[in-house]
Amino acid sequence: MPVDLSSYRVAAGEKPASSNKQNNMMAALEAYTDGIPIADLANYPASSSQYLDGSGNWSTPSIGGFVTALPGSPSNGAVCVFEADATNRIYWHLMYKQSIAKWVKIGGPPLLNYVATTENTTSTSFVDLATAQSITAPLAGDYLFTVAATASGSTSGTQLRTGVKVGAAAATTTATSRASGGTGADEVFLGGIIRASVAASDALKLQFNVGAGTGYFRLRTLTVDPVFVS
Repeated sequence: MPVDLSSYRVAAGEKPASSNKQNNMMAALEAYTDGIPIADLANYPASSSQYLDGSGNWSTPSIGGFVTALPGSPSNGAVCVFEADATNRIYWHLMYKQSIAKWVKIGGPPLLNYVATTENTTSTSFVDLATAQSITAPLAGDYLFTVAATASGSTSGTQLRTGVKVGAAAATTTATSRASGGTGADEVFLGGIIRASVAASDALKLQFNVGAGTGYFRLRTLTVDPVFVS
């Protein structure tokens, strides 16, 4: 409720008439601040955007603009907008979490590689198809990989598989299904999601193999989305 302070006004340069008048003014001000003693106001944030840092002090997060490299020596709660793919205008909104010393992704789309064309392989180990699918990791960190494809096989009952290859490591199977058999037979859907740690500049690939015969794959999708980066 508003407090009338008119009776406590003191002209510029004038001393209060009495200590009682000063005390009354302080009491009125404390009533105006919901009973918080004036001396304790320093223990409250100056604005709603502030947070308590690890030392118990109120701090204001640093606000970063668009960057192509992560800012150095960030404080807890610092934010930036990282340019993950300039060509396709992919930007990630990142916030620094001091307790894990990582930049956590809080917004923005994943990186995407999509091929609609039907291509095939007879390989029983993971390989690139004619149109290789690869995304270069812009930063080190933990990423979620989502894969999808439509597939068919020349041999009934054979396995059709997709896999994610991170850097020099062997591909990890992300999805598998059995072909109904015969070229042009009913197609099956392959889809899956995995999480993996990657190094900056790692090639992140979507690869394929078949149990026997020839496997046909189309509408192939690979998305790469960071959980946190550094």
